[in-house]
Amino acid sequence: MAEDIDDKCVVVAAALAAAVAATHDTIVGRSEAKWTDINSPLGSNAVFDIETRVGVTLFYLTHEGSYQVAGSFFGASKAQAIAHMDQVVAVLNSCYLESTVRLPQTLHEWHVVSIFERVCGVPNV
Repeated sequence: MAEDIDDKCVVVAAALAAAVAATHDTIVGRSEAKWTDINSPLGSNAVFDIETRVGVTLFYLTHEGSYQVAGSFFGASKAQAIAHMDQVVAVLNSCYLESTVRLPQTLHEWHVVSIFERVCGVPNV
């Protein structure tokens, strides 16, 4: 029985890891595609590429801590972490917010929201 539960946990963990990786890759791709619409192009001597800047941003937004902690995880200073987050959030807000974040618009979407709230205990997601 315990082995069966462990096997299920491994499957769930693998699926979650794949979803997180896919989400990260999507955000990086979208940020790269629109970077110069909002920010100056990265110089040839830039220490941190767009993927790392997205990493700093996602780390900061998904972990308890500070800009200092998020930056140091990627080898960046607090000031660099703040700048990276500002740049990435500007791209996402300006180019993708309206097409990505919205209220449910069909009965099916509202049903999915209510199930999520019931299962996870997080309302209005």
